[in-house]
Amino acid sequence: FLMAVLRHSLDPRANRAYLTEFAMELWHEILKNTASLSQDLTNLFAVWPHHVTTGIDIMMASLPVVNSYILLATPDFLNKHGDLLKNALCRLFADVRDEGRVMVVKNIEHLAERLPCQFTKVMQPMLSTIIKALLDSANGERKNGRRTSSSSSSSLSNVSSDKTLRVYSRLLTRLLFQDTKGITDLIGKQVAGSTEKVIQVLGTIIGIWLDRLGDSWELYKRRVAALAMLKCLMDIPSDRLVLAHLAAVLAYCGGVVAEEAAGETKNYIPDFSAVKQIPENQRIESHRKLILISNDPALKIRVKAATIEALKKISNRLGQQKFGQLWNSIDKLIKAPFS
Repeated sequence: FLMAVLRHSLDPRANRAYLTEFAMELWHEILKNTASLSQDLTNLFAVWPHHVTTGIDIMMASLPVVNSYILLATPDFLNKHGDLLKNALCRLFADVRDEGRVMVVKNIEHLAERLPCQFTKVMQPMLSTIIKALLDSANGERKNGRRTSSSSSSSLSNVSSDKTLRVYSRLLTRLLFQDTKGITDLIGKQVAGSTEKVIQVLGTIIGIWLDRLGDSWELYKRRVAALAMLKCLMDIPSDRLVLAHLAAVLAYCGGVVAEEAAGETKNYIPDFSAVKQIPENQRIESHRKLILISNDPALKIRVKAATIEALKKISNRLGQQKFGQLWNSIDKLIKAPFS
């Protein structure tokens, strides 16, 4: 019965716009409380792009539907609707401004967590816009002087708000952590392939995270950011990147290590034991979210151990003498957790 109601309300051949918001909310509730994607639900997604508009009310109702499909998505769904999903989301992202873009990114973050490499490939237009926004923010600060309060942000009319940049950066840290090569290749395309320009862009983005955004995230997101920055310094063969940012990245990682040592992890890592006992064919959306978190590789890596490993690799790459000089130039308090 409910599927018949949805098909009637969302039929793109009929003019029932007055039913769209109600239908999207009903659709979302059905997806949240189903254990798996039926063929009817898989097929129904084809009508979703017809009803998505840039109106805030419709976006608030329709984007959670996408999030629920992402959490339920099977290879069959992605094979059938992957291009439709990509085209609709990238078009919507291009048509809206900051508030709408934040809503889009928040509702597709789970796709980046589940399939980071595929996300980087299919969402390139969106990611290119996100990277450009971060660079525009840095350029805006250089032109207008360092902002000292949120009240001065209005003077940078072409620069995204800190709230928007935090959401963008949260997505980008996830992808740099799990798909470093994919993101650096994308940046290479964006800056015409020059290795030096890629390093410059990465350095600028890391600088923004360290200077303005990172401390505003909860510990779980700061852990991902720390691991992402370590991956950049460790896996991207650039002495310049290391020399410019190692001390600040170590200080950031040290803050995460201290909070973990103080037992703060219990505040953001749930108990997964109960949900893992629930059979897959009985799980609802709240269970799926917990299972996704439990499988997050960021939870399986200790930041202290990852930092020490990164330092060893950087030392091997720079050579003992050059690394020793760099290490000796870093404040003892910053080095203490990793010495």
